[in-house]
Amino acid sequence: GVTAMLMDAGLDTGDMLDFIYTPCESKMSSELFSELGELGGELIVKVLKNFENLKPQKQDDAQATHCKKISKSDGLFGFDEDAGQIYNKFRALTPWPGIYLANGLKILSLELSEKSGKSGEILSVEKDHVVVACKGGAVKIYELQEPSKKPTNAKAYINGKRLSVGDKIE
Repeated sequence: GVTAMLMDAGLDTGDMLDFIYTPCESKMSSELFSELGELGGELIVKVLKNFENLKPQKQDDAQATHCKKISKSDGLFGFDEDAGQIYNKFRALTPWPGIYLANGLKILSLELSEKSGKSGEILSVEKDHVVVACKGGAVKIYELQEPSKKPTNAKAYINGKRLSVGDKIE
């Protein structure tokens, strides 16, 4: 969401003037960034037009959450993680820093899959994606990128590495 607030000595600690929310469950961070920017623009116009009539509300410190600065290392993941966690990490960290395996293989496009198997195991190779098992599910990988190489579709990567169903991506 977006909040309009009065300035205070702390960071994001001032009294709230107005706020607006949007659902984020199935959106990528880049989509949210654009949407929140538009909502913020609408909110500031609303607040400025009605400033004299607004009654500032104190923030409830008990419900406050804190977020650390995102670093490149936050994108590191493994297929031994839960599929849902991997997908949410992908949604949150794309485009930067993105998600990548310990060997540097960066995942550029993925979705959740209904399949399941042993973590890291290739479950199927389809025309436009590869399904890889994770803890508690699987993901469909459409595009990836090896360190210092150009992005490629997952099937081409699998074929180039001579991997097939049952092999592991590490």
